[in-house]
Amino acid sequence: MAVGPSNQPIEVRCGRYFVRLGEPTPKGTRWLAEGRTVIIKCGALTEASF
Repeated sequence: MAVGPSNQPIEVRCGRYFVRLGEPTPKGTRWLAEGRTVIIKCGALTEASF
């Protein structure tokens, strides 16, 4: 599920999420980085580097 552009803040529920970076193409998604699990802190900013 696409959530938003990279390098921009988004609001999500806290918890554990599988995250990966990609860009849409006419044939589907082109993945730019391997996915990984990120633990989103409750009520705080969480940053993840890929």
